[in-house]
Amino acid sequence: MPKAKRIRIKCPHGKRRDRCTKCKGKGICEHGRQRQFCIVCKGSQICEHGKRKSRCKPCGGSQICEHNRRKEACKVCGGSQICEHSRQKRFCRDCGGSGFCEHDKLRYDCHECCPPELQFSRFCLVCGQVDASKRKTGTPGVCRGCDQTLPELVARKVKRILLETLPLPSASDSTYTGLTCDTSKRRADLLWVGIDRILQVEIDEEAHADRSITCELAKLHESKWGLREEDQQKPLIMIRFNPISIERGCKCVVELFEHWRRCALYDLLQTNVLYVDYPEDSVHIAAARSQAQFIVEEYNTDT
Repeated sequence: MPKAKRIRIKCPHGKRRDRCTKCKGKGICEHGRQRQFCIVCKGSQICEHGKRKSRCKPCGGSQICEHNRRKEACKVCGGSQICEHSRQKRFCRDCGGSGFCEHDKLRYDCHECCPPELQFSRFCLVCGQVDASKRKTGTPGVCRGCDQTLPELVARKVKRILLETLPLPSASDSTYTGLTCDTSKRRADLLWVGIDRILQVEIDEEAHADRSITCELAKLHESKWGLREEDQQKPLIMIRFNPISIERGCKCVVELFEHWRRCALYDLLQTNVLYVDYPEDSVHIAAARSQAQFIVEEYNTDT
């Protein structure tokens, strides 16, 4: 005769009684975990490396595939946790992954979803909103914006000085443009979208001498053609400021901004690129001049 199937009665919480933490089942240890999987109790399913036996690579766990990954998360093996977009299902926005919260952020990175009692342990000890765990300088556990022990960043100081005079921008350090060269993360430092024109200010420390010419030209192109369709036909004036002299340079930027926001524009398709305090031999200026769609001007505040 076939062996009778054992029927397990579930507890009021819908779980096996011996594995229910609320019922304090016999399979639950003093640490509130299943005894067999508890590292502290050295459960039967914990290996010598302090991991679950089935998930341990050195032990050749049953859940590790031939590519040395967990089977369910292996793209090559077509694991159960890989979606049609070749991503882990929970981290795929197109599939509505469970790893994203209602604020369209990864749950563990969202300070709005974080329980109040964990707010200041997961995030900045001062503001409780920014992840400061990976910072290598300054006060441990405190984000850059709240850390009073470090000098003000150059870009932040320039923005603060400019915005004391200039109007409120349409975007500040926002993903408003960018399509290539990993520019999904590229952000306009300051952007004003007007009725008949667009002005953009970029703060280029060290004149972006370490950037490639290709990427800098892509920045100029996408600052216009990466905008919303209704804004692409507006003339763009981009001021690229190398902050070697912040006070004097900011004054020049403000004067250029006020001039270009009011002056008459005749060529609507070309982009005006104004370089402030860039070195005369800058390869980025030479590259921009070689492109017919850019009208390049240079300004030096030392003269």
